[in-house]
Amino acid sequence: MSGLNILIYGIDRYTEYIITSIKPQNSIIGISDSFSDLDSFGSIPFIKDINAITFDYIVITARDRGVRDSIIKTIDNKGISKEKIISFFEIFHEDKISKVMRLNMHTKYDGVIIGLSHAAYGINPKYLSGNWVNLATTSEDIYYHNEVLKKCFYLYKRNFDALKYIIIDMYDYSFFSVDTSMSAFALPYWIFGGVPDIHNYNLNFCYGNDIDAELAEKFKEYPAYYPYRKEEELIKRSCVFDEEKVFMSIGKYYSDIGPMGLGYEDFPNEFSNSGHIEKVPKVSAKLLLRSSLNDKRYKKTEKENYIIFKEMIERIKTEAPQTKVILTLIPRYRIIEDIHAENKHMISEKKKFIRIMEEFVDGGTIYYLDLKSEKRISSNYYLWRDEQHVNYQGSIALTSIFDKYLSDL
Repeated sequence: MSGLNILIYGIDRYTEYIITSIKPQNSIIGISDSFSDLDSFGSIPFIKDINAITFDYIVITARDRGVRDSIIKTIDNKGISKEKIISFFEIFHEDKISKVMRLNMHTKYDGVIIGLSHAAYGINPKYLSGNWVNLATTSEDIYYHNEVLKKCFYLYKRNFDALKYIIIDMYDYSFFSVDTSMSAFALPYWIFGGVPDIHNYNLNFCYGNDIDAELAEKFKEYPAYYPYRKEEELIKRSCVFDEEKVFMSIGKYYSDIGPMGLGYEDFPNEFSNSGHIEKVPKVSAKLLLRSSLNDKRYKKTEKENYIIFKEMIERIKTEAPQTKVILTLIPRYRIIEDIHAENKHMISEKKKFIRIMEEFVDGGTIYYLDLKSEKRISSNYYLWRDEQHVNYQGSIALTSIFDKYLSDL
């Protein structure tokens, strides 16, 4: 196959990495990194005379969606086919587990962390004994926990065939009432790297049925985030880029943005997760009166989640019988925990939740660790980035408790 003629339109610090990731058989016939004038670079009339240039693709290297859209609009106005336009940061966006595993295809793991944002920020794999990976994603529910574990066991089996531990963040006592796909958190879940499976989205009353249109609107709130790629775009990607080279260096692009976005790292670094709240922060009434996820009780959802949870536990016992599973609840800042402890709904949910835990915990394979009353963590405001998530120092403190617990099993 003959090489492709590529134009590079880059306006930020990532351009040099992207240039080196173009496959060697392809030819870069023009490069622009002009920020002030979209119509030119150097002395060459780049965009102005783009119709006179013979090329296969033009690669846009802007990460910000607004800037990218402005560039694409300019090119589109020149009559250039959208099929020829490649947005680098859009075409390399995938769900979190796919991104993380891209950089770790040959790594064998002793433990894996499945969970929501509380685990994504709170359980630091560097401070657990052995080789761990954190695959937690914001707003993930039981259904998507199960989907992530399926990927671990079937798609990345070689990485997880010698697992010793699985930590599963069970969010809160109301977790069996939660269906992310039916809630306002559905789109943010997918935006921040959740498994691209719509589940019960057709029953979601928070958004319209046209997911692509809803995502396009929602993405305006998150200028550095993009939707997942369609198959034809992945084929285009493999033709233009040396994907292995991209995956090996792409972590450098995202090492400072935390675990919720495009990052190819499994845990945020200290710089991106520093700072702490005030001792008595201003807490929104939303957090005081209910959980951050949808806490409305749907009998159908509770029943479905119970069945999925049972299936998940059985799958673990079948695929990884040597593995010890720790079902855990991670604390929130003390103000939240104190209010929830007296909330009638949460008290009722706790009773049901504990009954389910007691049904599955066997003391040999399945364990339950409730840290919601762990005052050493919840009462120290220096450990909290906000009322629901610990900062980097908090993650070290919290993880030390997990590490001690695991060593005593």
